Amino acid sequence: METPRWVTKGFVLSGIMNIVGVLLATHGFTAHEDVMKWDPGAFSLLGLVCIPIWGLTYIAVAKHVAKLPNIALVFFIEKLVYITNYAIWISERSGDLPAIYEDSLLPGVFFTIYGANDLIFGLFFGIVFLKLKSAPKADA
Repeated sequence: METPRWVTKGFVLSGIMNIVGVLLATHGFTAHEDVMKWDPGAFSLLGLVCIPIWGLTYIAVAKHVAKLPNIALVFFIEKLVYITNYAIWISERSGDLPAIYEDSLLPGVFFTIYGANDLIFGLFFGIVFLKLKSAPKADA
């Protein structure tokens, strides 16, 4: 089975969002401390470096997802971890958003939207997994 074009495009877009989002929020890693200080658990330097690596992984498998449908489930679970972290963070620290924006605009935008971004792509990965697992199998 060939990977549907909409799936490939969604994986590539998710990868680009991971890569560009972190690079913008950290000013190309020159101001990573601006993000790290607001959520050092999720966004340590190692965590920030790994987010674009996840993005590269999404892009690397984009054309091959139909052959590896379980990878979409793995990505769904990974996004679920970040969605949960965001839900906890925003419920406890939403009052910090004005201070984050005052410190630096791009980290402020990052902390405002990363949960929604991960929710959208998490749902996308979940839908892809369900559709590919339920698709009729070609004879091997």
